[in-house]
Amino acid sequence: DLKRVCAHGMARMHMRCGNLAQGLKIADRCGSKPLFRDCAAILESMKQWNEAGLMYEKAMMHDKAAQIYMAAKNYTEVAKLMAGLDNPKLLSEYGKAMEGLKKYKEALQAYQKSGDFDAQVRILIEHLNAAPEALALVRLHRMVSCAEFAAKFCQSQGDHRGCIEFLLLAKKPKAAMDVARQHDLLDVLAQFLGD
Repeated sequence: DLKRVCAHGMARMHMRCGNLAQGLKIADRCGSKPLFRDCAAILESMKQWNEAGLMYEKAMMHDKAAQIYMAAKNYTEVAKLMAGLDNPKLLSEYGKAMEGLKKYKEALQAYQKSGDFDAQVRILIEHLNAAPEALALVRLHRMVSCAEFAAKFCQSQGDHRGCIEFLLLAKKPKAAMDVARQHDLLDVLAQFLGD
């Protein structure tokens, strides 16, 4: 219908001319997802990050909205969108940002959702004092890079049995043999090799 098409055009033109408040008001009144998407793109091109993010949210484009909020360093808005995000790269980026702000629980949640096991293990051990949980995660997923990190941690704690276990998981049997010989734990090595 002509009235709707005109209103959409007016909203876009108000934004392009810099009259953002009026353009946003008209877009909200229309309530059209395609219009919200178009307005978001216009606002993004004008580097109006927070308004663009809001319009992408209204267009139900949550990953894009989060990406825009990340660019604006508006992590509060990203956090509100976390439940609906599924882009691993974006989630990892958010995790790194939260780590930089020393918000380790939020970082861990983002890394868990992104499937970044290396970062999860590192955060659990280095910042959240949750080594048992981290080591259980390494055992469960048997990731080589995580196992190497876990072996170093066990070694730093004097846990030679754990060090041997994780060196074997990390596919470093020679290093595991060296630790076993050095600490008279060849029986432990044999037990892990038998498993």
